[in-house]
Amino acid sequence: MSFTEATAEFAYSEGEDDRTLDSWRREHRKYYTRVLAARGGEKFNEASLVVAESFDLLHPKSTPKV
Repeated sequence: MSFTEATAEFAYSEGEDDRTLDSWRREHRKYYTRVLAARGGEKFNEASLVVAESFDLLHPKSTPKV
């Protein structure tokens, strides 16, 4: 997906900062800009493709029985 296609639901599910799409975009814009510059690659723009994955928890961590 492109950077701009990230949804509010996805941003919330990542659980970072205040969980809003605005904060997700702000922080990830900084991250991608920094990483691409450090690698000498292309400059980040909002049409850039990013990988966004979600996982379902199948086996929650068990708690010890007391």
